[in-house]
Amino acid sequence: IVIVGGGNASGYACMELIGSGIKSHEVAMITEEPVPPYERPALTKAYMHPPEAKVRARLPGFYTCAGWGKDKQTLQWYTDHGIDVLTETKVTKID
Repeated sequence: IVIVGGGNASGYACMELIGSGIKSHEVAMITEEPVPPYERPALTKAYMHPPEAKVRARLPGFYTCAGWGKDKQTLQWYTDHGIDVLTETKVTKID
């Protein structure tokens, strides 16, 4: 399985594939980004719920799945689970 793109959905897809029992090195992710997928913080929620507010917005960590209380999907996480990640690699054509 080859996942093209390193967005947050790619990180969740890898997590689901691991959960389904995929074997080591059966998944590769190719991303133009220099880092593995990460959660983009919801900055508008932080703006809408300033520190002095009674109810604060919870901002997740920057690693995929960190907001769910699961393992942070660092580059080492992908390596440990046998997922090959090619960073800084632009896909220009799929044949």
